[in-house]
Amino acid sequence: ISIKKKGDFYSKIENHDKINSDLSLHEMADKLGHLLSLSEFPNISTQEHHKGHLESTMHVAVVFCKPLIKDMITIEFERRISILLSQIKKDKLRPDTIAFVGGNDNKNNISGAKAGYIYFRRLCSEAKLDLSGFEFIIEQEVSSFRDNLDNLLVTLEKKYGKEAISRCHFTLISSDYHLIRIAEIFKLSR
Repeated sequence: ISIKKKGDFYSKIENHDKINSDLSLHEMADKLGHLLSLSEFPNISTQEHHKGHLESTMHVAVVFCKPLIKDMITIEFERRISILLSQIKKDKLRPDTIAFVGGNDNKNNISGAKAGYIYFRRLCSEAKLDLSGFEFIIEQEVSSFRDNLDNLLVTLEKKYGKEAISRCHFTLISSDYHLIRIAEIFKLSR
């Protein structure tokens, strides 16, 4: 829908011939509301609380890093890291491995993954959170998330074997606008 000025009045002009593949704000709000409704979340028993699933052999938390701006973490990226810390501190999330994925766009001296890892360690130190028992992986080879995830899987397979990875539970940590995409991926590959 576009708005065109006619004298002192505005009129809506709808283009019925062209179908826009982007979701409208209304459609997106409906989808987010549907995803966030309580009926969509599975009940988690205390037995499967830490690993995510009873069959899981390992739990990996994957933090999607944001590109840095002038070698500094953005507010959005800081929020992802602080939420991860908060969930661990409240004992709502207990991954075996925490992976930071995100490369460098060559505009910065450090990758998003490395900066996120350093910032997370700093926050944990200030919060007096013991990080023993956690393993960390920094995947910063490329700046494409798909390639970062592929590299992460290769790293995990080399370390633990293909069988262990097939029974691994992944928690993806990002921002709310990724909910729709992540939910679609989950529906297609439970």
